[in-house]
Amino acid sequence: FGRLYDVEREVAELPPAERLRIRQAKAKPAAGALHAWLIAQRQKVPPRSLLPSPWGRASGASGSSS
Repeated sequence: FGRLYDVEREVAELPPAERLRIRQAKAKPAAGALHAWLIAQRQKVPPRSLLPSPWGRASGASGSSS
């Protein structure tokens, strides 16, 4: 999350087109790395744990709400 916040601080005062260009160059790879980390961490959680459903939603997977 820190890298994403760093990018937002960097682009805060820039025009919209420049913010978009920098976000695509810097924030997109950081978000991809965060997603990969979430997936790797989820695989370490036991199947009957209470965590898989919320972690699945955070990583974009569909989780059971029961």
